[in-house]
Amino acid sequence: MDSNKIEKKKIALIGYKFCYGGLEKVMSDLSILFEKNQYQVVTIVLDKEICYPNGGQIIALGNENKMVKYLKLNSILKKNKFDYVIDFRYRLNPFMELLFLFVFYYKTKIIYTIHSSNNKAYFTKYKFIAKLILKKVNKFVSVSRVIKEKLEIQYHKMDIEVIPNGFDLDKVNQLSSVKGSKVPNFNFIMAMGRLAEEKQFDKLIEIFAKSILPSKNIHLLFLGSGAQEAFLKEKCKILHVENKVHFLGFQDNPYVYLRKALFSVLCSSYEGFPMVILESLAVGTPVISFDCPTGPSEMIVNDENGLLVENQNFEEFQTKMEWLVENPKIIKVYKENTMASVAKFENKIILEKWNSILK
Repeated sequence: MDSNKIEKKKIALIGYKFCYGGLEKVMSDLSILFEKNQYQVVTIVLDKEICYPNGGQIIALGNENKMVKYLKLNSILKKNKFDYVIDFRYRLNPFMELLFLFVFYYKTKIIYTIHSSNNKAYFTKYKFIAKLILKKVNKFVSVSRVIKEKLEIQYHKMDIEVIPNGFDLDKVNQLSSVKGSKVPNFNFIMAMGRLAEEKQFDKLIEIFAKSILPSKNIHLLFLGSGAQEAFLKEKCKILHVENKVHFLGFQDNPYVYLRKALFSVLCSSYEGFPMVILESLAVGTPVISFDCPTGPSEMIVNDENGLLVENQNFEEFQTKMEWLVENPKIIKVYKENTMASVAKFENKIILEKWNSILK
C-alpha cells in the first residue's frame, strides 16, 4: 500500500492559551512533533493570544463571547470527528467539566494530561466530579513518575501513562547557536517562566541581593512576562539591584540566553515537569533547583549536572548559588554531564510513547 494514501489519525489538542507559559510550549512542541510524524493535528485554544509556532492547523476562539466560543468548539469537535482529543486544560470549574465530558467530548476518545502536582487543578475540588472524570476519560498522561504514583494512591484503578515533556535536539542546537543575538556580554545566571506568584521570583531577587553575586558582577536575567513584572522591578529598586537584574520579557529563542548563562535557577513553590530545566540541560547549562515533590529530581542528578536544594529552603538556595559561582571548575564538570542526562527526553523517544497510546 502506498504510504502516502494511509489515512492519518486526526488529533485535537485543546488548551486555554498558546503563549508565554511552559504548558503552552509543550502543546506547541507536541503539535509540531505530531504533524511531522503522520498525524493530522488541529490545536484549539480558548484564549486569543498565539505566540508559539504550531504544527497543523490552529484555531483560537478567544475573540468570541463565552457562549459563542463554546458553541463553536462543540461544532468543531462534532464536524471533525477526531480520533483522539488531548486535553491540556486546568480543570477547576465543576460545571464546565460536566459540559466538556458529556457534551463537547461525547463519544470522543479523550486523553487528559496532568502537568503539575496540584491534583485539584485537574480534578476539581469535588470528589463526585473526579469520579466522573475517571470514568469517562479514556487515558490519563502524566509528565512525571511521581505525579503518577501520587494519583494512583488517591484514585485507584486509574489508567495513567507517564510521558515526560521532550525536546528536539537538532532544533535546540540550531537555535542556541544563532549569531547576532542580543545576549549580554556580562556573566549572568538565568530564571525563566511566567512572572507569577508561584514561581517565587520575588524571593529569588531577595536572596540574589543578599548573595555575593552582585559584588562579583554576576547579573540575574529573567525571561518571561506576567502580572508580577511591575512588582518585581520595584523590589529590585528597593533592594538596590536594579542595575544587576534584567527583565527581558518573552523571547522566541530562549536557548541563546540559556547557553551563555553560568547556570539557570528554579525556585517555584510547586512544579510538574518544568521545561526550563529540560531546555537548560539540553543546551549544556546546569541548573540549581528546589527539589519539588515532582519534576526536578527526574532531570537533575544532584552534583552531576546541577544541584537539588531542600524544597523551599531559600537560605540553602543562596548558599548553593554562591558555592557554584566560587567553583567554576565544578560548573564545567556539570556542563559536561548535561546532555547525557537528558538524552532519554529526546523527541524520538517521546514520540514512541505517544504512538503506543494513540493506536
